[in-house]
Amino acid sequence: MNENKEYLVYAEESGSVRISEDVIATLVNNITLETEGVASVATVNSAADIADFFTKKNKGKGIKITFSEDNGCNVDIAIMVLYGHDIKAVAQNLQQNIKNTIESMAQLEIKSVNVLIDGIVFETKTAE
Repeated sequence: MNENKEYLVYAEESGSVRISEDVIATLVNNITLETEGVASVATVNSAADIADFFTKKNKGKGIKITFSEDNGCNVDIAIMVLYGHDIKAVAQNLQQNIKNTIESMAQLEIKSVNVLIDGIVFETKTAE
């Protein structure tokens, strides 16, 4: 296993379960794209992000997962919001969706979900 990754470890008598930060980031990415008013996770905008773009961590761009020692987690995410949606409401819905889904699927307590609104996306109409 890659030692550069962080893992959440559940140790029991029969063995252990290790959940990678990439797994949580992938879940967060999917939750984000399913949240009404979210256009996308933020785009690549720095040299470090460009390097990550061409690696396996592509799905996690714009998403940072930090595990705490007490089986908790902090999520930082940058998003683009669709024009015409209430920005604050979109962010609050996203925070709640991430918290509920991750806590349910991974039995991982979400300590915080920090949402950075990186921009607005205007829908373009295609010519018929």
